[in-house]
Amino acid sequence: MSLNETYSPMKLDLSSFSPRMEKLWPHRQNDRFAIGVSGGSDSLALAVLCKAWLANREASFEALVVDHGLREESQAEATSTVKKLKSLGIQALVLTTNAKAYKGSFQLKARQARFDALTDYCNQHSIRQLLLGHNLDDQIETFLLRLESGSQLMGLAAMPAIAAQLPDLSLWRPLLPFPKPETANFLRTQGLDWIEDPSNEKTVNSRIWFRQNRDRLENEGISSKAIAKLVDSLGGWRGVQQNTVNDFVAEEAE
Repeated sequence: MSLNETYSPMKLDLSSFSPRMEKLWPHRQNDRFAIGVSGGSDSLALAVLCKAWLANREASFEALVVDHGLREESQAEATSTVKKLKSLGIQALVLTTNAKAYKGSFQLKARQARFDALTDYCNQHSIRQLLLGHNLDDQIETFLLRLESGSQLMGLAAMPAIAAQLPDLSLWRPLLPFPKPETANFLRTQGLDWIEDPSNEKTVNSRIWFRQNRDRLENEGISSKAIAKLVDSLGGWRGVQQNTVNDFVAEEAE
């Protein structure tokens, strides 16, 4: 199983999650981890699985819940999510940010403000790995968005399992092989509920349109499985290109 593998029909549980983390583990920069938790099924499932997987390892991790302030309910939802995480034995805290100061659509402002809050906290506290709950459905949507915008092959490779573009901080996405429904199914087996963001029900951008019209795309021959396998292949190609560039830079630096 490669770091770029993005398609898997397996169900999400600790036994299927563990090989993903085992593959990522050697790439850690230190033993401090954070998980961005929105309260939705993806990130909450990730937090629960990480607690179990990290239990016998010399590593610390905490869950970071961002209150973006764009909806009246956001503060209460963030507080409720932290309370739930703490009840599960997971260290957690709320990060407050003013997403209204950002430009763009509701989703864009919320996403950028949340990402900035998470990465700022990690950089300030010497956390070198930030885990995010992106899943297979997110990966497929990212591919379709980039295809729509005319991205070249590097962009169409979509999200890598590890991204290290940020100084001293890498982004880990261990849930990329798993379809979104699997995160909800996993939480049900744990007797846990989650928060549904009502903004996801509004067709206000391409990502949400793709999400709401998945069946229609399948009927038109745009298969999620085929896209996932293509993204996997492109991810492998991207890794080869990056390694070639890194080797060249290393040789020139000698």
